[in-house]
Amino acid sequence: MKTTDDRRAQFDAECRVAGLSLAARDAELLYAMWLEWLPERDRLRAAVPAAEDEPWR
Repeated sequence: MKTTDDRRAQFDAECRVAGLSLAARDAELLYAMWLEWLPERDRLRAAVPAAEDEPWR
C-alpha cells in the first residue's frame, strides 16, 4: 500500500508530465479530487487488457 508521501509524489509527477502549473490552493483541491478517483482509476486499469493481450496489436 502506498503512503501519503508516495501518493503525493505520484500526483506531483503526473501534474508535471501534464504540464500543469497550479496555485497552491488549486493544487490542493485537485489533489483531493485525484485521491477520490484513485480507486476508480485502479479498477479501470485492471479491466483494460495488457498490450500483449490485445489481438489487434
